[in-house]
Amino acid sequence: MRTNLLVYDDGSGGDLDLKGFVDSLDEGAEMLTLDGHVCFIRSGINVAELSDKFEAFAGSRLFFIVDITNSDYSGRMLGVFWKEFMRPKTKAAAE
Repeated sequence: MRTNLLVYDDGSGGDLDLKGFVDSLDEGAEMLTLDGHVCFIRSGINVAELSDKFEAFAGSRLFFIVDITNSDYSGRMLGVFWKEFMRPKTKAAAE
């Protein structure tokens, strides 16, 4: 699973269906929204494919997605909150 940062603007049109977007991704994909325009996405899909998929939901919105899986991070956000999302998730061993 990769961790990606998604930032987008208001654009025009109706509300953005973020749940529909995440549901269109691979199994186990998840999104953590910080505010109305900044999200972290955990998915096995690469950045180019995520961008292509988000474009269908974005309408006229400008956006960017960046893979931050191996990025250093620091700040004043609650550590438990941040570390839980950034921690690599492993699949359960096959039985």
